[in-house]
Amino acid sequence: MQEAALAFAAVIGVAGFAAILAARERYLRYVAFRDALAASAVPRGREPTVSGRLDVDAPATPEQSPPPEFDENGSPGLWAWRIRRKVSAVGQSRPQWTTADGGLAVGEISIRRNGDSVGIDHAWLTDEGGTLDGLVDPFETPYLCVGKPDASLPLGRLDPMTRRLERWAIDGEDGILNELGFSRPDRGSMTPDRYQATVIQEGDEIAVYGDLDETGEEAVVRGTDESPLVLVFGEPESRLAALRGAVFRRAGLGAALLLVAGIALATSGI
Repeated sequence: MQEAALAFAAVIGVAGFAAILAARERYLRYVAFRDALAASAVPRGREPTVSGRLDVDAPATPEQSPPPEFDENGSPGLWAWRIRRKVSAVGQSRPQWTTADGGLAVGEISIRRNGDSVGIDHAWLTDEGGTLDGLVDPFETPYLCVGKPDASLPLGRLDPMTRRLERWAIDGEDGILNELGFSRPDRGSMTPDRYQATVIQEGDEIAVYGDLDETGEEAVVRGTDESPLVLVFGEPESRLAALRGAVFRRAGLGAALLLVAGIALATSGI
């Protein structure tokens, strides 16, 4: 009887722990998107110039090919990517994650609006003085607000211990150890570079701020010095609300499961 109670508590406890980890991951995404939105060039108190679902006439192709295990389905319209590297610098007490390379690939894209197609200024998105404005990391530009990268894959082999610790959100750039200011000793290939990316696909919801030019055959949102082109992945308030809701749901489920596991242990007579 005690063995059955222990097994039940263990299974429920593991499920509760997994739900808490999932809630933490959603919370990190919420914070990243909230902070990116606050640091972006989105005009405060202004509605998007145009918003809607993305149409892709020609897909985006990044300069850096993703690792084979990268799951990319559909037709990518924008592809933000970067290579993260853990480096030790003089004067730093522990290694830091930095961006070694990055870029933004843009296809021929437009937005569906009331049955019409509104183009997006491709030149602004790709020119050096536009979206990236001299930056290497597309996740740091104020003109592109996508939040935390959707994918983060090692460009090398992880040792078994590191793989487990990263899966449990203990090690890695977003791991608990890194947040607390600790770092495991580096052993050569233990921390390979990481490929991180967010791909905005055809049909995804986006919001665009800029100057709407309706003088041509097709309306186009352009970027100017007075009104820079800013692209947000999703409608800002709706996405923040969805991320908050996901955090609360998973945290509530995890807490409930851990409570059940604790009650099972308490009543098992152990």
